[in-house]
Amino acid sequence: MSIVMSMAKQMFCGRCTLALFMPEISILLLTSRGKDLDIDQTALVRALLEGAVLCNDSSLVYDGKSTFTPVGAPTEVALITAGLKAGLKAEDLKKAAPRVASVPFESEHKFMATVHAPSR
Repeated sequence: MSIVMSMAKQMFCGRCTLALFMPEISILLLTSRGKDLDIDQTALVRALLEGAVLCNDSSLVYDGKSTFTPVGAPTEVALITAGLKAGLKAEDLKKAAPRVASVPFESEHKFMATVHAPSR
């Protein structure tokens, strides 16, 4: 994820607006300098969302009909939701690149890290 984040800083000048709607957080807008994303930026955002979904301990539980129930931290749920809206399935990503190690979130350090086996 840190490599992807570094690429994002170099290649992607964008704005991600988070809006808080109690009790959930959702991503409202993703643009690059006020314009729609081009194909390269879209691929980069997809890579960032894949990392955000993989480095995540929250989930969305689907009832099989029409309702998703958030489980976990609101910010993490918002990232999973953004990934789902981008066509990513957390289960498929986690199966393709299983977590092999992690550093849990601590408020003192303000980050979480995960290590995943390479995709096959």
